[in-house]
Amino acid sequence: MEKLSLFTSQPEKNYFRHLPSVAKLLKDNPEKIFRTNKLKLNLKTLSQNFSERFYVFQEYEHEFRLSEDPFSINVADCEDSRVQLELIDLKYHEPLKSAFSTGDLIAFSQLMDEQAFPKLKSHALYIGSMLGATYMNEQSFPLMKAVKTSHRSRLNNEH
Repeated sequence: MEKLSLFTSQPEKNYFRHLPSVAKLLKDNPEKIFRTNKLKLNLKTLSQNFSERFYVFQEYEHEFRLSEDPFSINVADCEDSRVQLELIDLKYHEPLKSAFSTGDLIAFSQLMDEQAFPKLKSHALYIGSMLGATYMNEQSFPLMKAVKTSHRSRLNNEH
């Protein structure tokens, strides 16, 4: 978002260093009047669309941070008292701490004992399923696109 904000501010100053296509267009066609208003409007619209689209991630920031690095979470910031106690236990659990340091979050969550860390284990599965569902949805788009071809209308009983 910060880069997009930078790009949005540049046309107002007639500065196009980070917009090389626009800079080339202006250089190659100096006699043409370039309408920066339309560019500004399109960049602002893009910025608004990004803000709206990724607003949900701001709501879930704490949950993502909890699954990303549970050892760095401030226990007092957690609203659920059982999660607070599990986080304290986790911080002093050396085998899990070393498993986490390898960087494999899936292996780390698999090593987490469901009896000792039921809330954290459930949370890890929740976040993992969210990301997995997104991945599966993204993989299905090319299949749907393949169904909607010009050949689809040519099918008949003989095929």
